[in-house]
Amino acid sequence: MNAYISYVCSDNFIPGIIALYNSLRHFGCDKDFLVMVTDDVTEEARQKLCERNLEIVDAEKIYYTGKHKDKILDRYGKKDESWKMFTKINIWKQIKYEKLIYIDADTLVLENIDELFSVEELGAVKGGSVVLQYDGIEAGVLVIRPSIETYNHLIEALDRDTYDIKMSDQSFLNHYFTKLEKINYIPEKYNRMYKKNNNPMGSAVFHFNSDKPWIEPDRIIRPCVEVWNYFYEKNYD
Repeated sequence: MNAYISYVCSDNFIPGIIALYNSLRHFGCDKDFLVMVTDDVTEEARQKLCERNLEIVDAEKIYYTGKHKDKILDRYGKKDESWKMFTKINIWKQIKYEKLIYIDADTLVLENIDELFSVEELGAVKGGSVVLQYDGIEAGVLVIRPSIETYNHLIEALDRDTYDIKMSDQSFLNHYFTKLEKINYIPEKYNRMYKKNNNPMGSAVFHFNSDKPWIEPDRIIRPCVEVWNYFYEKNYD
């Protein structure tokens, strides 16, 4: 049994989850949709997800407790809030399912993506950042095979201080699975970044990886906001 899964650590991303869910259903992606939530998500927000028959999974926060917090370059690391990213590792604990497609809450699905279930772990788009000198996977869309063994190994590796963590979970997962030679690169259209290409045409998954259309719509070009609004206002309860 396969499923889609996403993750939120605050009420701010609930609109993103709703739009993502509606876009999946619009394109016939009808498998279970799980949403991992931390204890920061309020009961009111959880109820909004339950009304749409989304399966809520309580996620235990995962903290980086090693010696190299100063090496984390992304915005959460700078605030010492890298747990917001590493908590994503809980997706490997969802062993009720054979395969999961993980999708960030600030994305839209713009075509049926079920073919990704045929990709073996770890499936991801190869991306990177010239500014941050990172050349590895983009962790906003992942294809994984849940496994408690893999989860435990990831937690152990995180504590070893021998893995790249400069971009939190993204560089960490890239380093870990590269060492195992288990990265299967998928086409860029499955995680097309707004910051790099603000035209959603041709995207299978369009990622608002900077400003969010439900928070600061005036900072995003109007056609992209309209596409997001279209799916947010749909009703696939």
